[in-house]
Amino acid sequence: MKKIAIGLATMLSLSGCNMPSDEEVLENAIRTELAQQGTVDAVNLVRQDENRITGHVDMRDATGRQGRLNCTAERTEGRSFDWRCLSAIDEGVLQEMETEVRQRMAQEGEVVEVDMQRGVDDDNMTGYVVLRDSAGTELRLPCRAVRDAEGLFGWRCGQRAEQWAVERRTQTRAQGGR
Repeated sequence: MKKIAIGLATMLSLSGCNMPSDEEVLENAIRTELAQQGTVDAVNLVRQDENRITGHVDMRDATGRQGRLNCTAERTEGRSFDWRCLSAIDEGVLQEMETEVRQRMAQEGEVVEVDMQRGVDDDNMTGYVVLRDSAGTELRLPCRAVRDAEGLFGWRCGQRAEQWAVERRTQTRAQGGR
């Protein structure tokens, strides 16, 4: 997670300037940090309560892919916040996951269909793959994808996919993820 201390209050109050809101300071910090990864088009944050700010960033990465990052910021102390922005599960992310599932599951049999959908949040995807064996028998396997603490998705398809997803979410939380 990125940390930002909002310590301009004293300096600005002495100079007589208006002090920027927590949201404005976070928007600038996020814009500056993410500019290293691509072109930031917009940063929109909204205070949820005294200790939580949420919102999104619209940006284009270095490869030219347009996307949205969902952001959360939690107050740590004073005017300091820890923030995290992760790619939203949009159609592009779903297509990338379906392509990866299709390519790897092709080693198990002929892939007839792959369908992945956003799960309960932007850290989870659910879906299925349909495989056809050499005898023509089709088998539909459930699939789960879960984002880890580094922001990368891992996935499994098969009877144990749900159990794997629960274990992976538990490990990610223990490592400081969501």
